Parts: sequence; structure tokens; C-alpha cells
Amino acid sequence: MIYITGDIHGNPSRLEPASLRERGLAIGAQDYIIICGDFGLIWGGRHAQETERWLQWLSEQPFTTLFVDGNHENFDLLTSYPVMEWQGGKVHQIRNNIYHLMRGEIFTIDGSTFFCLGGAKSVDQARRIQGISWWPQEIPTIDEYKHATENLKKVGWAVDYVITHTAPSKWKNTADSLHAYDGCPVSHMLDALEEKLTYKRWFFGHLHINKYGKDRKDIWLYTDIVNLTGEAASPLAISFVENLLPEGLQRYLAEYRERNAGKQEIPDMERRYLRSEINIYVRRGTVSHETLKLLCDAYHLPLF
Repeated sequence: MIYITGDIHGNPSRLEPASLRERGLAIGAQDYIIICGDFGLIWGGRHAQETERWLQWLSEQPFTTLFVDGNHENFDLLTSYPVMEWQGGKVHQIRNNIYHLMRGEIFTIDGSTFFCLGGAKSVDQARRIQGISWWPQEIPTIDEYKHATENLKKVGWAVDYVITHTAPSKWKNTADSLHAYDGCPVSHMLDALEEKLTYKRWFFGHLHINKYGKDRKDIWLYTDIVNLTGEAASPLAISFVENLLPEGLQRYLAEYRERNAGKQEIPDMERRYLRSEINIYVRRGTVSHETLKLLCDAYHLPLF
């Protein structure tokens, strides 16, 4: 099975076995995890020892880790890894089971096709140092964009899934985020591609939001781990966790479900009230932060 998550920024702890179990996930040797950019484990400098430790740990996991590049990557180091053909497209091989999905490539993974395009504009560029914590290669070149369009033409502008770091501006600019209306050239590139593309779902990170668009066509990922249907958490895990919740919160969740049963879209006010109710128990220390994340996944609530 294929799972997708958002930016990890050099810390893949959400992929540790205990964290996966909290989410009701058992990811094995035949499975893949795709990270939507800001992988951050190819960094160097003063972080080299820590990132190497995490890379080694990740390479020892049973699943295969795949990622598109984000804007917070050390592109000088990333592009120094060997290029190879993998599942129909080109990758940088980081370890035997860790691959960077290069820009504009189309891969066939577990019977599904994926178009991949990394990169984004850094809104915090002014606080970073070129060649140390920021690289201009964060923006795809014209040649990379042409390569992407040529590959899409070959498949008739139709793929099963799209994996990018940032989003087309038509979605991004609806977000309450620093990245909205930032004039990112990558988002404008993606606008042009999205108009022509036929696809089932589009997964992206960058905005640090867990959100699900209409009909789950656009999947906004940060800490969520979803499958290809866009489902974030196992019903079995949710029901198990909910049985352990304080009685008052169990009662509130039951009332919430009853009030909103059959609704196509739950009003934002309802979601905010539920999030506030859960926060009361988090502050009391009777609901852990791991449980909070699981509940936010299950009920599609903002994590922050």
C-alpha cells in the first residue's frame, strides 16, 4: 500500500512504529511512504550528525521512503546523489530504500501513476543564508518545467495522482497561511498544469495544514499520514482511542456525530467548537498530544 504525508523537516519520528500504531497503521515491507517535500535529511553542516542518524534509521525500516524536494532542502548535497531509473522515472538514490523523486518525472508505483514536481518559494528566505540554509534551486528551472510538460504530453495529460510540495495558487490562496498570495512561481506553474491535467487526487505539503478539499480531490498534508483515498486514520484505531477518552469528551463526540450525521460538509463553526472542547481536556492533561493528533486526523480538524 502507498501512504503519503507532509513535510518532516529532518525529523521522521511520525514514522516510528509506536507513532504509526497510534494511528492504527501497520506499514510493512511491501509498502511505500511518500513525503511531500521539505524532507530535510540531506542537510549537512552542524546538523549532519543528527540527520545521518535519522537517515540510517529510516533506511532500516521495512517500508520504502520516497520524497519530492521542498524549498527547505540542501540542493547542493541532494543533487550529488547518484541518478538512476526507478519505476519508470528518474530518482536520486539516497539509500537502498530511500529515493528522491526528481522533478517532472512520472512513476508507476504499485499499479498507479504519479506525476511529481518538487520546489517552492521560501517565504522565510530573508532569514536564511544562501548556500547554508537556503538555495536558489528551490524554484524549478524553465528546463525542468519543459521536461515536466513533455512527460505529461506523453501520457495524454492523465495520471492517477499528483505529488507536489506546494499547491496551485487557486487552492493555496484560500488558506490562512503565510504562503497565500506569496507570488510563488512554482504555484503559477502548477496552475497551468492543473488546468490540463486529469487526475484522481493531488497531494501536497508546504502550507503546514491538514485539510481535505471537496470530494478529497486536493489533499493538504502536514502531520497527517493518508492512503490514496485520502483517509487519514483507521476507524479501528479511532474507536479504540475514543473508548479510552474521558466520559465528558466521549459524550460530546457522540453528540457531534449525531448533529452532523448525513451532512455533505460540516460547518467550520462546528469544527471549531469540537476543537475547543478537545483542547479543554488537553490542557487538563487527560488527553495526550498523540491522541489529540489522532482525533484531529479522524475529524479533519486543524491541528493548531
